Amino acid sequence: MATVLDYEALVTAVAEVLGACEDFRPRIPPVAIRAGHRLVADLGVDSVALLDLALGLEARLGRPVDEADLAVLETVGDVARHLEGR
Repeated sequence: MATVLDYEALVTAVAEVLGACEDFRPRIPPVAIRAGHRLVADLGVDSVALLDLALGLEARLGRPVDEADLAVLETVGDVARHLEGR
């Protein structure tokens, strides 16, 4: 069964998943990541981290998360809105 989270919980989930990636460390500590932080410019997300993010969110949410969909999003908030269905 898929886990349903609200926007703020999804922002937190994105930050926590990025912080848990084995081969990536965001430029900002995960507890300080906010919705407005840009994935590439602020956090340093690369293609490996994007794949880890998609897989981590899939595991946490219990539903598929397409890496290609995430690749076109700019901020953590954009990811949260996408996952929320907005």
